[in-house]
Amino acid sequence: MINIALLQPEMPGNVGSVIRTCSCFGYKLYLVGPVGFPIHTQIFKRYAASHLIEPIYFNSNTEFFTNTKEYQKIGTSAHAETSYSLFQFTSNMIVLFGSESKGLQNIANELKVNIKIPMEKKGKCLNLAVSVGIIAAHYFSQNL
Repeated sequence: MINIALLQPEMPGNVGSVIRTCSCFGYKLYLVGPVGFPIHTQIFKRYAASHLIEPIYFNSNTEFFTNTKEYQKIGTSAHAETSYSLFQFTSNMIVLFGSESKGLQNIANELKVNIKIPMEKKGKCLNLAVSVGIIAAHYFSQNL
């Protein structure tokens, strides 16, 4: 099973939706701070309380990478060359998603593998929670 990491997410509603997605598919969720909202906000608490997973929180990228060395990290970037649908996922991976406004920034350049969700160029980018849902469902359907 893959795991999902949100690096410095800014919107509690997106994080709530990702909690729900991870709960439905049985994935672990890592939140890497700083986040753009207080963890105790009502929206966040409502989503976290109504679903069966509790995100694992790290205060920084350094803390996250230090404590998850056993996992291969896969970045997501609109600039990646490999489509998620062509990528061979394995169970020992964490798929990283960047913040809503900045993406993964320089972290994507440091990762060995980055994947993208192909799309028309009419829109700037997909919503964070939608992107997580697309990749999460793809992995799940490939491993039924």
